[in-house]
Amino acid sequence: MGLDNCVCNLDVVSCDGLDRRFHFFDVFLTFCCHNADSRPRISFGGSAEESVKKFLLERQTIIDELNHKADLVAAKPCVGCRYLYTHKQTFDNYRVKVFHMSIRQAFCQSECIYCYGINNKIYSKEVAEKSALPEKIAKIAGYLQDNNLLDKECLFNFASGEITIMPHKDLLLDIAIGYEACFFTNAFIFNQKIADSLKNNNSSVYVSLDSGTRETFKLVKRSDLFEEVVGNLKKYRKYGGIMLKYVVLPGINDDDKDFNGIIDIMKSLNVNRIIISFDNYLGLRPVYYPVAKFASMLKKVGFSYTFTTNYYKPVLNEFIKKFYNEKLSGCYEQRNNHLREIYRNRYTDDYAAYKEFICVTEIEELIGCFEKGTRFAMLGNSKYCRMGNRRRIIKVFQKLDIPLQSTDLPLEQSYDELKDRADIFVLPVKRLSKEIKSYMASKGGQPRRLLDIEDYQFTYMPANRFLEKNIAAEFLKKD
Repeated sequence: MGLDNCVCNLDVVSCDGLDRRFHFFDVFLTFCCHNADSRPRISFGGSAEESVKKFLLERQTIIDELNHKADLVAAKPCVGCRYLYTHKQTFDNYRVKVFHMSIRQAFCQSECIYCYGINNKIYSKEVAEKSALPEKIAKIAGYLQDNNLLDKECLFNFASGEITIMPHKDLLLDIAIGYEACFFTNAFIFNQKIADSLKNNNSSVYVSLDSGTRETFKLVKRSDLFEEVVGNLKKYRKYGGIMLKYVVLPGINDDDKDFNGIIDIMKSLNVNRIIISFDNYLGLRPVYYPVAKFASMLKKVGFSYTFTTNYYKPVLNEFIKKFYNEKLSGCYEQRNNHLREIYRNRYTDDYAAYKEFICVTEIEELIGCFEKGTRFAMLGNSKYCRMGNRRRIIKVFQKLDIPLQSTDLPLEQSYDELKDRADIFVLPVKRLSKEIKSYMASKGGQPRRLLDIEDYQFTYMPANRFLEKNIAAEFLKKD
């Protein structure tokens, strides 16, 4: 299948995903990493050729609908997307520039305690062994290459599951060796074909080490292969690039021993940059101290870092600046050490219970900042608010034996009903903040304080100032 029927040199509305990407997610194909619940989905065909034709036809149908304002069927999930833009459509737009693989029907022999797939029993060896997906994906990759549908600068992303043990991996790796590639691997096994691919200057192995000691590695990964993984990283480094990642887990891998350990490993690998991440479920508050401490330790030895999300970057950068200049008061260290002991003693092998305990502990401390008798109310439904968030918050307040008024009315109506019966409004989702700010302003009412449960932080409306006592106000206060 060639590109003979493509209409080119026209101004079209499209997006980077439609123009560039060929994504395998679970049991379907898509163009998009965003809007997980509503993104376009294309089922596999009976053959590699049929799958590719279905994909390209759906892609062009969406572009046509977006540009001709026809009855929006295929393009309905894309309407209003902030990533759409206008540009020239050329032959190159039709070639695949990102080949991304992330499938649940693939196995990973690491059992990271924070892994959604492991904790929800999605990933299993039995399912992976029966799955035909790896073979289908390998044949599709071969078909794309044989029919000149891969851009010469195509990027191959091998995400979940573990590429080194995936069936039909050799065919995929043989194709990828001629392109830039990112191999997201646990590095339990050294693979020579991956190593050979690293000779391409832009290709890299990505490993989330999450520890600096053997003991912590065993706790986080549930595997005693720390030395083997470090040894394999040293082997890969001889061939090319390595990117390390560190998921900060309060009370588990956030002490000086682990932070110094990972820095020593970076030195031994001649790697001077690391990705810092954390469990988004926990929000910012439980991790801002250890994350900032780790970042400042990296800066002091000349290493750089990046965060997996830019959402928290402004807050963290303020905290890191204070930390680096050693201007933080002793109360931060005292509080962090106290909570680390609580969290470490709490964790057994039940990560869900560990997360729930941290959430309750952090919210309890935050609520303690308010005067006794403060009245709390949770604002109502919104398109941004999942019912699971609301139920979780209600459960936390019940555990703390603190009254929480709530209603199932829409957001604005719930505000009107509760505004005279509450001192603090609880937001179950951060994105509600902007929505309720706008509505408050339209009503001409007095600014109200909000408790953003998603990130466990207090904000003052509309000035957006933190109100935490002795915790965050010191470094974020704006005069």
